[in-house]
Order: sequence, then C-alpha cells, then structure tokens
Amino acid sequence: MPLHALGEAQLRERCRTLLEGLEVWLRRLIHDKLTEVYGPDYLTAKDGRGNEIIAVALSRELSRRQAREPARYPRPIDAADLKDEFGVICDPDLYDTVFKEALDHAFPAGREQAKMTLDRLLPPRNALSHVNPISVRQAEQVICYTGDVIESLKRYYTDRSMGRQYNVPSVIRYSDSFGTSRHENEFRRQGGDGSGFLLFDTDPTKYLRVGDVLSIQVEIDPSFDPDDYEVRWQMIGGGEPIVGSHLRIEIQTGHVNERFEIQCYVTSKKEWHRFGGWDDFLAVRFKVLPPGQ
Repeated sequence: MPLHALGEAQLRERCRTLLEGLEVWLRRLIHDKLTEVYGPDYLTAKDGRGNEIIAVALSRELSRRQAREPARYPRPIDAADLKDEFGVICDPDLYDTVFKEALDHAFPAGREQAKMTLDRLLPPRNALSHVNPISVRQAEQVICYTGDVIESLKRYYTDRSMGRQYNVPSVIRYSDSFGTSRHENEFRRQGGDGSGFLLFDTDPTKYLRVGDVLSIQVEIDPSFDPDDYEVRWQMIGGGEPIVGSHLRIEIQTGHVNERFEIQCYVTSKKEWHRFGGWDDFLAVRFKVLPPGQ
C-alpha cells in the first residue's frame, strides 16, 4: 500500500517499529565491536593516545542510567537512545577503526555519508517520541535508511559466520513486568537445536504468587515483516495458546509449580521451518508459590 494511502496512526506505528528495530541492531553492533576491541568496560576505555573512546559526558550519563535500572539496561549501551548511538558510531576515530566494515554496504562513501544519513532520522524520531505528526517524505526516509542499515548489518554478521544458516525470524530480546530485560546472547541456548531458555525459578525476587499479573514482551528480528510470522505462547500444564508478541496472564492456583514454564514459539509463514513445526523457541521458567506463601 502506498504510504500516502496510510492513515496517520498506521504511518506512525510503522515508522516507530522500524526505528526501534534500528536501535536494537545498533546496540548489538556497538556492544559487540567495542567489547571485541576494548573489552567489557568500554564505557571508560581509552585509545592508544590516552583519550576516552566515548565522550565523558555520555559515558557518565549511560553509567547513571544503568546504575538506576540495571535489570532494564543489562549492557552499558542498552541505556543509550538513538541519538547517543549515532554519536558513538559516527565518532571520527571510531567509525573508520571499529564500525566501517559493518556499515560499508549501507554507506560506501564512509563516515560523512553515514552521519548525514543517520542525522536525517532524528527529526522523525523526535516527532514520534513527542506525539507530533511526520510527513510522508520523512516516513520514506525512515523506511529506506533503516532498511539499508539493517541489511548491511545482516550481511556483516553473516560474513563473519555469526549469522544463521536458516534465514528465519527469531527472538532477539525478552522483557517482563519484573523489569527484567535479556538479549539473545544472554539466552541459555541448548546445544542440539539452539532452543533458548531463561531460568528464573531459583531467583526469589521473581517468584510468582496466586493473583499476580505477569506481563512478558518479546522482540523479533526487525528485518522480518510482522505479517510474515506468528508468535505463539503455550503454558506447561495446558490452556489455549495465546498469539502475539505480548503475553499477559493472571497467575491462578492451577499454575502453582516449582517449574512453571511458559514457552514461546515463533513460526514463519514459509512452507518449511527450522525445527519442523516452528522457527525459534524460547522457554521461560518461574516458580509459582502456593496460596498463603
């Protein structure tokens, strides 16, 4: 459907989803590359000349945000917004030495092209954040530029043998009403088939009780159109499957269990699937205490 034929709400939602997907991909790139070159303490790392690789003001602000909400921001870069990410990536020293290879397909002319292009995404991003309208032209830029960057990053990770042999949608981030956030590299992956697990049943701060309301959200690889796959939830012990990337359940007596497991299945609309009947799997385990405990 042409963009001018979309209603304002549809246009805003489409662009917001793409920009959020770009944020996720850029956080992954920044964390991976800076960790690889400077180690896990990259917020305070220095280059060979003794200069901080990340501006002191930004480094301090990200550290403050992470300290306030460590569950929400498990990695330092998770506390960054899109403007912060652009600043790190387009830094004159870091772009050529750290990020150029991954972004070369999108920006063959180098850092100046990257900075000019990415900066054009900030006005529509700010408008969306403040519930202001965006133009069709801005929406076109969001769609084209985010697509170019994500495609470049997918090529980069595939070339480094970090991509998947099966090009299927998968869970890249988990979050819940406890304030917990986990990225795909933090999932416990089963060696045989790559199934993912998050085990919270031994953490007393995450025990569930009858009457509690549990909310879980998963983010799917943003390079896949949401219309091309289905997210389905199934709880161990029965019950009808729940469809959608967001799950909200009220804990009942029948859920009481030392190992209450919620399973998330991602299934593309292709004729084949990575695991036969689905393409990605994430199981989340909690302990549900009996009434009165």
